[in-house]
Amino acid sequence: MQLNDHHVHTRFSACCHERYDLHQIAKILDAKGFPYACVLDHVHQGTDGDFLAEHARVRNDLLAGGYPKPIFIGIEASIVDNGGHLVLNSVNAAPDYIVCSDHWIPGTLITMDNLQGSAFRVKEMHAKEPQKLQALYKDVASMYVNAIGINKIEILAHPFDTFMRIGNHDKHLLDVFGPVCEACQVRGVAIEINDKSVQRQLFPAKQRKPLHDDCMQPAAFYTALVKIAMNYDLLFSTGSDAHVVNDIGDLAHSRAFIEQLGIPDRKIFTLPSEAR
Repeated sequence: MQLNDHHVHTRFSACCHERYDLHQIAKILDAKGFPYACVLDHVHQGTDGDFLAEHARVRNDLLAGGYPKPIFIGIEASIVDNGGHLVLNSVNAAPDYIVCSDHWIPGTLITMDNLQGSAFRVKEMHAKEPQKLQALYKDVASMYVNAIGINKIEILAHPFDTFMRIGNHDKHLLDVFGPVCEACQVRGVAIEINDKSVQRQLFPAKQRKPLHDDCMQPAAFYTALVKIAMNYDLLFSTGSDAHVVNDIGDLAHSRAFIEQLGIPDRKIFTLPSEAR
């Protein structure tokens, strides 16, 4: 089964822990036998996005120097409101593909930038306002659906990862995922099986207590989530979500998970044979 790494960050993403660039990504992915190379940096707000021109310059240098494979330049755009909007006004070139994702839940203080505080807020909501929390889940699912409907995107990255990162593997999230999958099916958007997400949920570094009584075990929750998507006619993208050089092209956890679930080759997303 040929998997590709569509999710590789560089020094242009603030969360990246090492200062490598597209040169290194392309050479590593070529050496590992991937049929094409990808780079994907964050656009969280209206001041992000000026990295595309630099990536395009590096790509031209690589291709002029004899690099033998296509190189795709993408952006990972955060969904910034419940309407599903992406802030792309400062992107200074046309990307080859767009990935959308959430890194915070709009209108709340639930964010990947403060995992401990976000976990506390969700736990408090579950204890004091459980109906409000379940309504929030519906809002997040609608946010995904809206983003898919109003933007031309290729991949929905790590769905519900903001919740999973804080240990909120609430069984009620599974109840709202179907409409997201249906929207992906209609619009031809792939759902990402993110290697870091698989690793965190199925092979955690340490076990921790469930955040609240409606939480499933992480592996059971994530497996159930992807099995829901398998019931729809959609594709699955893969990505290392690399933030350090050694992770580039590492899809071992995703591969094992995909094989465990029996996802067939025809369900695996690939980019077109030529970069735009």
